[in-house]
Amino acid sequence: MPYVMPFLLAMTVTMASLPVFGRVAAKWRIVDHPGIRKVHAVPIPRIGGIAMIIGVLAAAFIVVPLEAADRYFLAAAGAVAAFGGMDDRFDLDYRVKLTCQLLAAVIVVIGGDIQIHSLTLDDRVMLPEWISIPLTLLFLVGITNAINLADGLDGLAGGTTFLILCALAMLAYSGGQVSSAALALTFAGAVLGFLRYNTFPATVFMGDAGSQLLGFAVGVLSLRATQSGDSAVSAATPILLLALPILDTLSVMVQRMSEGRSPFSADKNHIHHKLLSFGFDHHEAVMVIYAVQADLLLLAYWMRYESDLLILGVVTIFFIGAIFLLQAAARRQC
Repeated sequence: MPYVMPFLLAMTVTMASLPVFGRVAAKWRIVDHPGIRKVHAVPIPRIGGIAMIIGVLAAAFIVVPLEAADRYFLAAAGAVAAFGGMDDRFDLDYRVKLTCQLLAAVIVVIGGDIQIHSLTLDDRVMLPEWISIPLTLLFLVGITNAINLADGLDGLAGGTTFLILCALAMLAYSGGQVSSAALALTFAGAVLGFLRYNTFPATVFMGDAGSQLLGFAVGVLSLRATQSGDSAVSAATPILLLALPILDTLSVMVQRMSEGRSPFSADKNHIHHKLLSFGFDHHEAVMVIYAVQADLLLLAYWMRYESDLLILGVVTIFFIGAIFLLQAAARRQC
């Protein structure tokens, strides 16, 4: 019950909220209009993130056995969603968004005891705070933006984060972390409720409020699953869980900078855009990414007690292999 009820309640509240917010999205001017780098042809409300944070908070405060650190996490997550909603409405400068994300990360580091305390080599190696705190902030802000940038096709960011959240719930449960497992399933339930309206063809988008919320939640929950005092899960496991959005983010940023553009500029060079250009239709491209993400989750669970160096080696092989396949497909298309 401590796991089933949060999932069901978050899903139900999110599903019930979405039609209500959908009717006022145009009045609030929170609508995603068609554009040159968009794949939709009609304006679509982007209020999914607002509905999801309401579903998460309702379920968390009603049925989850919250600990003190959980409240800092939920406060920071709410702040991320709020600033994401402002970005959906006012199109904030990227520097403002990064500052807001950094402040949320600081909240969970200071109040929520979220920190990369150690690495796993032959044994646990403790990190000094002057390394662990900046590394934690970089990780949280990086993952928040990686999920944000992955939100490019109907059901894509929602479906991949749903899989990741379920894996994090299993890792937390296996380590006896009741509230972390319950919160992971709470977020997963909210995502599933949102996907009811976001699968192709979507009638609602999550917007930056949703994609930044989910990225931040995945980042925090992955650190809780691997860095708690009694966890035996390797510190690099989240990197393997999140290898696909990390690869996508790094590859597009490197390409933008190599072309003399800002790494935060918009384009159609993401992995999902490339799959569409290779001839996959919308549904097929999403299913390919789901399949790759599912394989990464199984691999991460299988390797969860291995050394960080071995896990990072596997991630490197995945990066090289994925880049080679994408480039080979692009050359063949030409």
